[in-house]
Amino acid sequence: STFPKVSGGVHVTDDKLYYLSHSDLHINVADIDGGNQTFLFDVSDLDGFDFNLKIEYQEITDIVYDPDNSKGYFAAYFLAVNTFGNVSYTRSVVYSIDLNTSAIDSLFASLPHDEEDDYGYIPSLELDKTNNRLFYLVDDGGFVSSRIESRALDGSDLSVITDGFNNPTQIDIDDQSSSLFVMTGRGGGTDALYKAGLDGSNWTTLFTDNIKGDNGFVLEETEGRLYFHDNSENLLRSDLNGSGIANNVFAINSMPDAIDIANRQIYYGNTFTVLTRHTYTDENFDSYSIDQIIREYQNLSDLQIDPVDNRLFYRLGSVGAIRSMDFDGGNDRLEYAVSSFDIKLRDWKLDPDDRRILTLEKDETPGVNTFDIYVRNLGNTSNGSLVAGDVGSANVIDIDPIGDTYVVFPSSVVGSEAVFDFKNDKAYYIIGSGGDDSSDYLH
Repeated sequence: STFPKVSGGVHVTDDKLYYLSHSDLHINVADIDGGNQTFLFDVSDLDGFDFNLKIEYQEITDIVYDPDNSKGYFAAYFLAVNTFGNVSYTRSVVYSIDLNTSAIDSLFASLPHDEEDDYGYIPSLELDKTNNRLFYLVDDGGFVSSRIESRALDGSDLSVITDGFNNPTQIDIDDQSSSLFVMTGRGGGTDALYKAGLDGSNWTTLFTDNIKGDNGFVLEETEGRLYFHDNSENLLRSDLNGSGIANNVFAINSMPDAIDIANRQIYYGNTFTVLTRHTYTDENFDSYSIDQIIREYQNLSDLQIDPVDNRLFYRLGSVGAIRSMDFDGGNDRLEYAVSSFDIKLRDWKLDPDDRRILTLEKDETPGVNTFDIYVRNLGNTSNGSLVAGDVGSANVIDIDPIGDTYVVFPSSVVGSEAVFDFKNDKAYYIIGSGGDDSSDYLH
């Protein structure tokens, strides 16, 4: 399974990882190591309106998860036009999803408004687990004051918590202190971070100076910390009351999508390619290793199996990288990548018994232009040993696992494929262009 365009909505449990993909349209779940990736729901299947309109755009603007009760709640934004195409409508609808069956229920919706105004846009929602309620922002696009509302988990019992502020960005709830946190500054307006009680009382301004409200914030409940950007997009951290401000809290300044502080693991979603996890090895959060948990698989080819460690090896990209994963797709890692764009990986073979990789590489460095064969030990593939240099215009290699004999087929002989029967000293290969209007020959 492949899930390109990871775009946030990340939630981490002890053994599961929930996330969005496909430009905030797909809801997915995977094991914590990235294995058993499972698609749950595609928001493109939803209409969002109660009357006949043509949907032109939709996305999930925010999603919260309650795995203990096998539930998720998300706000979906819809843009539609009427049958004549001359009037546009926007609307936000809040749904629940059963994380086991993928069943969807529509809970409530904002009112549509014409003239392409974001009337009733819901950019953020949060779950109050103590009182079993949903809190959410409603941005009325300037028609009336933006506000915070809450409802029961079935969409009933509407309550307006507070209103009167503009350009809301995000809300979050700290269950331990029953506190509501609100950031403003989305698309302009006052950049600020506020704290209040869940009933809207004790409204307190935490920060208004040197804070980038457009970027949102992360509430980490285990230690009771807030993470947010200053105007220069340096990542800052503070206590929940606004004190104890610190900078350089992690090795990079990007806004995390999820923080597992107990295991020193920080998750970052990339809109186009992967979901990565940084695991820090020291309590000061200085040194870390990177795991690409969810990947976009492009130009995937040349699968080979390691029966010793029960892993699947594959080639990724036209230039040349070899990666491997568990049979369930988890623990994906890089095994080898060419050192520069001048090096092209023409072919490779896995030798699982002797724990090594054989690579055939073309060096296109100006003035060189050679075909070379390297052997690389698994776990230390960067330091390869040259087996044979300048072997001609080579296309396919293999290795006899018994006699350690290397077989090289030049490009002029083999076309697109060759397989080897070392037991009977035979090779079977194709000659031909592979086109529909020409003949291919199997030798």
